Amino acid sequence: MTERPETNLYEPEVRYRVRLSRPVRFGAFRYLPRDDLRILGSALNAMIEENGADVVTSADKF
Repeated sequence: MTERPETNLYEPEVRYRVRLSRPVRFGAFRYLPRDDLRILGSALNAMIEENGADVVTSADKF
C-alpha cells in the first residue's frame, strides 16, 4: 500500500498570504500566480489536495 502524502500542512483557522506556481481552478474560481491571495488554511489544504503540493510557492501567516 502506498503512503498518502500529508495534505494538512496549514492550520485550518489561520489566514495565509499565498503565492501560486501556476494557474489553479478551485471551486468556481480560477486563481492566477500574479493574484494577491489571502486564503484560510482549510481551503489551502483542500487546494493542495486537489492540485498537488507544488501549486504553492509560498504561504505566510498574516
